[in-house]
Amino acid sequence: MDDAARFDALRLAFEVVQIPADKIEGIVSVVAAILWLGNLAFAQSEDSEDVGLTAADKQVVDTVAKLLGLQEEELKQVRKDVWRKSRRQASLWLGKQVSLTGVLLSFATPEKSIGK
Repeated sequence: MDDAARFDALRLAFEVVQIPADKIEGIVSVVAAILWLGNLAFAQSEDSEDVGLTAADKQVVDTVAKLLGLQEEELKQVRKDVWRKSRRQASLWLGKQVSLTGVLLSFATPEKSIGK
């Protein structure tokens, strides 16, 4: 079975359990946005420990913002808030200040611990 047929089967299953069409559309948009977020690449800023988006990520950010019904700047603010909170939580957990790069790398390479 191909992806299109599976997607049609999923939509039919939603309809069978009587999920309204607008709710189905919302679910599909959120899942699509999550999948698009996987296409982001991160670049370390040369003048700080912050991690930013690459120039190639503009299309990804635009697409995710549209899928979630947000303006691009709103989505960028959410990203900044999430990074800040992630860094703060990692610092509290480890009992020391950590860089955002260290936090991201720890997710990318689970065998390494944050801050080492």
